[in-house]
Amino acid sequence: MNFRFQSAAAKLLSVLLVVGFCQWNAASAAGRSAMLISPDALHERLQDKNLRVLDIRPEEEYLAGHVPGAVRVDLAEWKAFTKTEGALKDASAWAERVGALGIGPETKVVVYGTPLNEATRVWWILEYLGHAEARLLNGGWQSWQAEGQPAETEVPKVAKAEFVPQFQPERLAEIDQIKQWLTAPGVAVLDARTEEEYTGEKISEGNPRGGHLPGAIHLNWEDLTTRRGRFKSPGRLKKIFAAAGVSPDQTVVTHCQSGGRAAAEAFALELAGYRDVRNFYCSFQEWSGDEQAPVEQGK
Repeated sequence: MNFRFQSAAAKLLSVLLVVGFCQWNAASAAGRSAMLISPDALHERLQDKNLRVLDIRPEEEYLAGHVPGAVRVDLAEWKAFTKTEGALKDASAWAERVGALGIGPETKVVVYGTPLNEATRVWWILEYLGHAEARLLNGGWQSWQAEGQPAETEVPKVAKAEFVPQFQPERLAEIDQIKQWLTAPGVAVLDARTEEEYTGEKISEGNPRGGHLPGAIHLNWEDLTTRRGRFKSPGRLKKIFAAAGVSPDQTVVTHCQSGGRAAAEAFALELAGYRDVRNFYCSFQEWSGDEQAPVEQGK
């Protein structure tokens, strides 16, 4: 082989290796930033036949205008179902619900809607069911409109897909586990509710008791978002969690009243790079109703 050609080929290979290495590092540095997608990036992907956009807003808002091709999730029905006994482990029921939205094992999903914590509820359920290709639209419907992106009122016809849940138990915390973890080293329990709920000054409807889990760290989920309805940057989130005394090497359990705000806090933790994050989905509603579950009041 000609020496000059060998030299040129070697240089090209070297450049490609460097570029690949830089791209790999950039992806690693981004961490879980891929959990969010911008309106512009979503708009560019709307023609992708393997994409499903989910709108979690009330029906009247959805019908007035939505992201082209978006399918509405009946959030009220999902929430009501998750309150029934055994719902979070009912494979056939979730196969029916998710499959009816046209979501198969390879489908890429983007969720949006207000409030933000309800969008993250749907994101968390999909992740818990084993669907790792779910993202949130950064800024939700407001950002989509603010950037002048197109909207439509037509309700798309969606072919049912075959969805087989692959439950991820490491994403879920259950009441008996938490009773053991309250005094266990290496576990941090985060309370995503308001201060009034945490102290017991306010008792939510359906709760026989007010207060919080012993040792739980109060961190209102809204402190993790901006006024524009977006999550703060991963760097800023890391500082907030560190200031609260939560370490990345801990198992972190989030909870609230019924799982939604806890899902938002779990999303923020993962966005910040935390790896062992669990949502106590049944949350304080279940805890307060268990006479064997201890409750503390005040700060």
